[in-house]
Amino acid sequence: LYANALCAMTMNAAALHRLGAVCHTVYGSLEDERASGRVRQLIFAYHTIKAMRCTNLGLLGYRPTAFYNCVFDETRIRKTFGVKMEETDLKVVFDKMEEIPEKICQEEMARVQNTYDVELPEGHLENHARLYLALKEVMQQQGYDFGVIKCWPEMGNLHTTPCAVLGRLADEGVHIGCEGDVDAELTQIVQNYLTDSPTFITDMIDIDEDENTMTFWHCGNAAPSLTNPRYELWMRNHPLAGQGSAFWGALKPGAVTIARFCNLGGEYKLFLMKGEVLDQDRNTRGMMAKVKGKWSVRQVVERIIKEGIPHHYSLVWADVTEEMKCLCELLKIEVMEP
Repeated sequence: LYANALCAMTMNAAALHRLGAVCHTVYGSLEDERASGRVRQLIFAYHTIKAMRCTNLGLLGYRPTAFYNCVFDETRIRKTFGVKMEETDLKVVFDKMEEIPEKICQEEMARVQNTYDVELPEGHLENHARLYLALKEVMQQQGYDFGVIKCWPEMGNLHTTPCAVLGRLADEGVHIGCEGDVDAELTQIVQNYLTDSPTFITDMIDIDEDENTMTFWHCGNAAPSLTNPRYELWMRNHPLAGQGSAFWGALKPGAVTIARFCNLGGEYKLFLMKGEVLDQDRNTRGMMAKVKGKWSVRQVVERIIKEGIPHHYSLVWADVTEEMKCLCELLKIEVMEP
């Protein structure tokens, strides 16, 4: 019976290929993890592709000054991923902040103070509360499923740099990528659809060749649920610009998938690797995680520089590397691994 089944499978697969039909042949029993795992990957990949084709990405402003890494090709994104985009000017957000009733703003400020260890300059907590309430309302009113925001310099000039706001919103299912980086946000969208979990858009700022570790850090935009409960979590002023609110803390240990979609030469590729976040406190202001993997950190950095991969990555606390590779196989996107 197995011999006949295998013969029929290969014969039918060959016929479908000759017809140019899209098909997936999985060989093995239900008890075979290789077969069931492949089916599971295909289901998640197709689910994510379908969801992206129904995704409305909101652009809250464009990109920060001179951040050419964050330039994007809207038509290429629509063709490759199916994601559609609309734009809402930052002035709409600022106007909405002013419209928040004083009583509601004061209630939100009290809630933040009762939840987090807060030390902010005068007026920054009010700006945090107003921006948090305004962004939730704008995202809902505009029908945006995800968003990206131009978080400086205009927002900093108004003392409302949004890092801590973005982290809090991510824990509520409102995902807004920072620094106007649409391609990083595409990665966040995929990882969120695969895991239903918040992700961390971050910079890779340091390597330790002796420990073979990489340090991932950003100003303070990680969701509080991603932090390590063994260490303190603070809400403080922005660690670089000093013009808003940000979380300072260490991120929790566990398996992570590190990824970024990149438009290189007019075609999308996926930079992808997996690692393990170590149980370690932060050693600088902002949010950070030290990651160890089976790859060579030196080779990873050299590959990043050689390929011209931009500086933002999306981390999700799960191993979804195979699911992301399966999605790229279906979308005909090249995967770049260390």
